[in-house]
Parts: sequence; structure tokens; C-alpha cells
Amino acid sequence: MIISPIIPIWVLILLFIVSIVFFTQRKPKNIILTCVIFAFLFLIDIRIKNTNGIAKTSSCNLDILFAIDTSLSMVAEDYNGNERRLDAVIDDCQEIVDSFPGGKYSLIIFDDRARVVSPFTTDGNVITSYLRGIGIPLAFYAKGSSINSSYEAIYDMLSNYESEETRKKILIYISDGEITNEEKLTSFSKLNGCSDYAAILGYGTKARWKDDYIRIFL
Repeated sequence: MIISPIIPIWVLILLFIVSIVFFTQRKPKNIILTCVIFAFLFLIDIRIKNTNGIAKTSSCNLDILFAIDTSLSMVAEDYNGNERRLDAVIDDCQEIVDSFPGGKYSLIIFDDRARVVSPFTTDGNVITSYLRGIGIPLAFYAKGSSINSSYEAIYDMLSNYESEETRKKILIYISDGEITNEEKLTSFSKLNGCSDYAAILGYGTKARWKDDYIRIFL
């Protein structure tokens, strides 16, 4: 326990003595009142601080890149009853952001092409806020889904971003695994040298998730 007085204690003591001698007129009532007033002033002034408590702070040294499939199939309503697959993605991304306060976050979305939505930022809410703002894409504008479209954007983001030595780069790749343009999957193995760790989060039906799809990262 420590004290941190605003007014020096000796000044308060001097004022107390002066008040007792010159302003109380030696009347018991006035003396008691003066003592009470100065007692409160003394307690307020010394500002007692308890140093036994433990201040909890949380931070992390992770730079997390989300690469998220936002194609038409991601709004299929087969999550938790009749919610969209994209709603599951939002819930999981929010949980990740909440679990790593102090991290930096970046977002790439892809369907038939990839787009960088946000470079690395300490504001993790930019990820979920953007995803919540995505409406159901019109079938007229939807041009299918290409897993390969995300490769170059991810590679450019990770290879050109220089994180501090103490920080780790993490890639979180999110998709339902549906490919509608009949492209052959290319290998993403080159990304292994761009990030310290990588994770794939799959959504939708299990039938879409085959070993060939997982193997593109190996």
C-alpha cells in the first residue's frame, strides 16, 4: 500500500494547528468540528493505493490474415437450422478476434476473383463488420467460385508484409470448398514460407471437403 498526497502532509498539519489555535476559540464544539473536517481532508489528500492487486492486461503478437470465400454458395442456409454459412463464418471470426486482443488483422475475400478488403490493422472489428455488411449476391452477378483466385492475393499480402521479429504471421483460410468453374486446383504449397502457421476452416457439407482440397496447402 502506498500514499500519493496531493497537498504535502506537513502543510495540512500546519493548517490544522493554525485552525485550532486561531479559529476554534477553544470551544469544544468548534475543536471537534475542525478535527472532523481535517480528518476527511487528510483521507482525501493522501490517496491510498493498494499495490497488492494484480492488473490484468492481455495482448498477443499475432498478425492474422483472414482469406474468406464470399461466393454465392456461402449464403446457403444450412447452418444451425436455416442460417447462412456466412453467419457461421462471422461467429467464428468474431470469436478469433475476441480471443487475441492486441493482434493485427487483415482481410481478403474471394469468389471468382480475390479482393483485399483491409491491410493489417489493430481494429479486429473491421473483419466482422465487413462480413455483416455483405448482402446476398444476385445470381445475375455471381460468376462462380474459384479457390485458385485467392492464391496470388494471399501470397502478395503475406510476402510483402514485414512483421516485427517478435510477431507471428497466421493465415486462416475459410471456404465451403465448392468450386463451380471446373478449374483444377493448383498447389498453395508456396505459401508455407510466407506464414508461420496456417489453418483451414471448412463450412457446408462434408462431401465437399476431400483430401485433394486440403492437400493444396501441403
